[in-house]
Amino acid sequence: MKKVKLFTLILILLGFFIGSCGGGGGSPSPDFKIALLQKDITIVRGSQAYLSLQAEPLFGFSGEVNLSLDGVPPGVVLITSKIFLPDPSKLLGGVYLYVITIFADPNTQPGFYQATLKATSGNITHRVSFNLNVQASGSGGGSGGGSQTATLTVIKAGTGSGAVVSNPPGINCGNTCSAQFNTNTSVVLIATPDSGSTFAGWAGDCLYCGTNSQCTVNMTSSKTCSASFNTSTSSGSFNLMANPTSVTLLKVLGIYTPANVTVSLQCSQGFNNPVNLSYQVKDPTGLLTSDITVSFVQTTLNCGQSTTATIQPSGLQLLLTGYTVEIIGQDANNANNQSKVSVSVIIIGL
Repeated sequence: MKKVKLFTLILILLGFFIGSCGGGGGSPSPDFKIALLQKDITIVRGSQAYLSLQAEPLFGFSGEVNLSLDGVPPGVVLITSKIFLPDPSKLLGGVYLYVITIFADPNTQPGFYQATLKATSGNITHRVSFNLNVQASGSGGGSGGGSQTATLTVIKAGTGSGAVVSNPPGINCGNTCSAQFNTNTSVVLIATPDSGSTFAGWAGDCLYCGTNSQCTVNMTSSKTCSASFNTSTSSGSFNLMANPTSVTLLKVLGIYTPANVTVSLQCSQGFNNPVNLSYQVKDPTGLLTSDITVSFVQTTLNCGQSTTATIQPSGLQLLLTGYTVEIIGQDANNANNQSKVSVSVIIIGL
């Protein structure tokens, strides 16, 4: 009879703590999403072209992502076959931007193809489509021995805004972001940020120009350059808020129930940058530990937004005293501008 009452008490307590932790449905599985910044790619046989891939980790995803191509003719291959996500060196304006290189063999069949870039990590697979135009060497210049041309395309990225123009004229992006230029000539691209924005750098075929506002492109073939503009460092400030600021992880029959916390971003007047979220955990002695993990539904917040952080143990044996989770918000455009909020974690075992 005593065993029945004890088991009933455990079930009641378990139901209470599951209800207080947001329904006990479990945290979402780690995932990621991808997008291409350009949908039309031109490549000349025997040369390379570049895809600007934007990737975002979801629910605490971290790991290697393998890349492959579908729908392309024989001879078109990926030079960049894998990426690591998240990669802090690829972070531009709150998103991760990767330059993916493809190569067309000199014997590749020219034509238009509906291609697909496939990204796979474990049992996670995502696909994104693009139009691939394979040109024969020296094509695109008309007939009768006239001047041959190649296409220069500019793509703008980032949280800010700005314009890119070319010298000689042709690109004013703005509105005109693609133009034809004679092959084997040099085109200078000039990036100018709008008020309230800064120029963050080049990617794609202009990657070698770094953060210089001007980039000289040798038009040996069609090229695609990405220019990133970020919102300028704001004069205001921001604060992270957590609700609740204390949670309990209940261990029943060897299983812990996770706890959900709502994390909100509040900003003062003048601050409008995105804020990236991370965390660290301290054990009861104040030392950093990996005993507890935190996954965010969104890893980047804008002013006034909120997201859910799921707190759960990473192991089976935890001290039955207080842990502290520090949730850290970092200004995407100023790494030294941070805000932290602490959540107390109590472990109870039955």
